[in-house]
Amino acid sequence: FFSSVQLGYNLWALPVGILFVNENSFMILHHISVLTSCSLACYTNITYRVFNPYVFGCAELSSIPLAIMNYLKDQREWTRKNFESGFSIIKLVFAIMFLLLRVIIATPLILDLLRSSFLVIYTSIGLKHVTMGKMLICGINFFLMCCLGFLQYYWAYLIVGAVAGGKLNSHEKKKV
Repeated sequence: FFSSVQLGYNLWALPVGILFVNENSFMILHHISVLTSCSLACYTNITYRVFNPYVFGCAELSSIPLAIMNYLKDQREWTRKNFESGFSIIKLVFAIMFLLLRVIIATPLILDLLRSSFLVIYTSIGLKHVTMGKMLICGINFFLMCCLGFLQYYWAYLIVGAVAGGKLNSHEKKKV
């Protein structure tokens, strides 16, 4: 269920991000990686579905305050006049949720997914019942988790920098 919802969302978000929002290359990489990993989770039985509720569901809860924050950034004048303190609170909630859900809790899961993919590939070499296609899918999972993990840690670095630099009250949009 969770992977199919993420698949649908990212099928929408990728063209919108490219054509209308002008998203940066990291977000495009994120959408492509999520689309690929969701497709593998939806249409194969080789992936590690035990992680799907967290990876494609719970971790995405931090997107709720992010969406509110982005909406309020787009309404800068109204936000400055009517909701300045609320905007700061929403940015703080986003920072806490992102760091908690996508870094602190997700790091052991990411490492376990990487370990599992590596072990399947390593221990399957030469086995007759394991096809190259199955090993390729595990390799793709490994690569995708590396990409998505890097992006989560990169964004966490930016968030921690903003919190440490006291930029939670800023309305500026940064392009990466």
